[in-house]
Amino acid sequence: MEFIKDNYQVMLKYGLKVEYICGKMAKIICKCGFLLSNSEAPNDIQLRVYTDKEWDDIINYEEINPWMIPLPKYDVWRCPKCKRIFVFEDNNDVPIMIYNLDKNNT
Repeated sequence: MEFIKDNYQVMLKYGLKVEYICGKMAKIICKCGFLLSNSEAPNDIQLRVYTDKEWDDIINYEEINPWMIPLPKYDVWRCPKCKRIFVFEDNNDVPIMIYNLDKNNT
C-alpha cells in the first residue's frame, strides 16, 4: 500500500488527481479538469502505441492471430480537451512522461 501512496504524491506533484479502484488506477483528472478514464471499452482516452521494434516483432510472427498480439510496452492516454499526453510504462500508475501541446506552434 505504501507504493500507491507514493504514486499518489507524485500524481499530486504533477497537479493530477487520481482515483484507485482495487489498487489499480482507473481515472485521473487532467490538469485542464477533464476526467480521464479507461474503465469503458472501447474508449477514446487510451491509445495503443507500439514502438517500431515492437511492431516489427509482431508482423514477423509466422502466424498473426488477434489474441496473440501483445499489448504495447507503453500505455498512452490522451486528454480530448487539452490534448495532453500521458505515458505510462509497465502498468505503473505514475506517468513516466507528460506532454503538453505547445501553444506557440499551433
